[in-house]
Amino acid sequence: MSTIYDIRRDRLRELVAARNDANGRGGQTKLSQDLRGIFDRKYINHWLTVDKETGKPRKNMEDKSARQIEDLLGLGRGWMDRPPAEHSQPVRLDASTMAEAEGMVRVAEAARASTDVPPMTQDERGYWLAHFYSLLAAGNFTSKAFERAMEGVDGKSESSAAGKRPR
Repeated sequence: MSTIYDIRRDRLRELVAARNDANGRGGQTKLSQDLRGIFDRKYINHWLTVDKETGKPRKNMEDKSARQIEDLLGLGRGWMDRPPAEHSQPVRLDASTMAEAEGMVRVAEAARASTDVPPMTQDERGYWLAHFYSLLAAGNFTSKAFERAMEGVDGKSESSAAGKRPR
């Protein structure tokens, strides 16, 4: 299993390869320029180099550096921490299941609107949409489960779809 440092090293290799010239060279220098010289070519090389005897990396990329690279290159928060596409499985969503999950979120929002509980934030809405979808897709969602999720719509329950998400 890959560590976060292995994933960041793979992502850095992607960034370098995308900047190599036709001969496969110059990517580290170009990346350093794109990073406004904050990380020079030698520093980038330290992150990429693995000791041949021990198999250990020369230097691991820490969180702060990963976030700086993402910000400077406009990659989006967490991009350096997600495995490259060839390591990921494609996600295929079923439209009818998504529509059903969306309907459940709307019911929860409507129930919540009739109380003094604040409206769902976009993050809460996204969480519940994903939660309902995954339960429906797995065949684990029943009307009883939905009723349990709707309990506490008056804001008394801390783990309801109408209130806060479960911890």
